[in-house]
Amino acid sequence: MKASFFFIAITIFLFNCTVIEGQSQSYIVKSIKDFGATGNGITNDSEAFSKAAKFFNARGGNGKLTIPSGTYLVGKQIRKAGIFKGRHLLALKECNNLKIEAAANSKIVYKKAMRFGTFLPFSNKRYTSKDKIVRKKEYLSTVGNCIYLIKCSNIQIDGLELDGSANDAIKGGRYGDKGIQAPYSGIGILDGTNISIKNSSITDFGLDGIYISTTKGNFSQNNISIINTDCTYNGRQGLSIVGGSGIKVDNCKFSYTGKGKFRSNPMAGLDIEPNAGSRARNITIKNSEMIDNVGVGFISMNGDARNVKLKNCLIIGRKNWSSWVQKPDFTFTDCKFYGSIVHGYPAKNNMDRTRYFNCYFSDTTFKTRGRYLAEISSGYNQIFDNCVFSAKSKKVIYHRSRPPSKNLYTQFRNCTFRVNSAKFGPKAFLGILGKVRLINNSFEVNEQKSQLKGKYFKFEGVEGGETNIRKFGVKTVE
Repeated sequence: MKASFFFIAITIFLFNCTVIEGQSQSYIVKSIKDFGATGNGITNDSEAFSKAAKFFNARGGNGKLTIPSGTYLVGKQIRKAGIFKGRHLLALKECNNLKIEAAANSKIVYKKAMRFGTFLPFSNKRYTSKDKIVRKKEYLSTVGNCIYLIKCSNIQIDGLELDGSANDAIKGGRYGDKGIQAPYSGIGILDGTNISIKNSSITDFGLDGIYISTTKGNFSQNNISIINTDCTYNGRQGLSIVGGSGIKVDNCKFSYTGKGKFRSNPMAGLDIEPNAGSRARNITIKNSEMIDNVGVGFISMNGDARNVKLKNCLIIGRKNWSSWVQKPDFTFTDCKFYGSIVHGYPAKNNMDRTRYFNCYFSDTTFKTRGRYLAEISSGYNQIFDNCVFSAKSKKVIYHRSRPPSKNLYTQFRNCTFRVNSAKFGPKAFLGILGKVRLINNSFEVNEQKSQLKGKYFKFEGVEGGETNIRKFGVKTVE
């Protein structure tokens, strides 16, 4: 009897040791304060986050990390060879089934005077170079990402407020092609699957708010969702997608990129441009805003990207274009664009065409880039259905593409074109439509025929022009 009891006791002891070593784990809930964080806004809590990452990495996840109310001051750099090197705050690798949940009134804030960029070693001086691309890694001071998920799955991030304090960082010289292309993002994801980010705020990071990537040749479904999350005042992008499939964005803001101390191109609100060997597929963006970024509000011009849908989004470009699309199979539905859209994809089949359904295009009371609401001559076989173009200060549209055949003409169907013709002098064209198909559209100006004095819409090789309605004395020239 005693021997049996002894055997059972040893078995329980060994099992508990196994749990500690991470071989067979039960679900566990830990507070960041269990790892020594104070949350008092004074003590640097970086080490606590490092210990939390080490703990959950050792056990492969399977738990919850809570962040109680408080301000968690973070950011740590170690001086090596005269240069300050940072590290990712919470770097999780190959973790599964883990939730990171923040309480109300909790905030993770980076300390002031972090160094970011290239510096001369053992000096406060920025490194400067006339080289097109700077790769002096030994001169690069780094910060690292706040949260970095590497090959993780079934991860939930809820309620985080992250402040990168980039505006209070010490700015070094360039690294990479333009700006400082080095890790300093709010959340980075590499080869992640089934990841959810919601109810969060990510602001003032030197690079991106959120960065989603895949390793070369990884084309698996990622299933990443970003919901009710704001990424504002970051240095390079609100959201960068440089690789991934099955990404859903709903009720988010990606605004004011490049408005702080750090600026790295493209400085867009949302950028979908996969790296070489990666691709972007099956991406849906709904009920979201991209407002007043230094770069383009929404852009996709490089890399292997397609099958992207935007619905009920607000995109405002003040000093830059609102939207720039040069990739196939992009669809915009019920979206509003303030500021010019440009380009378009030259689709040789209907599957690849750029589509706009029930969209509204206008300028605003402030000056925006571009002479026309739509400057889309680089694309053809586009479709605009039931859209409104309402120009207050600009001309309305410029489309002079070169489709290889008539069946690839861009089509405008049931659209309204309005322009404030009083803004322009005599003999001014208000819009140019070349090699397009027009079906039941309305062209409107705010002046009577007697006041137009030679102002007109210019049609070039248009089909279906007889189906259109022309109001208020508007003229057209074929």
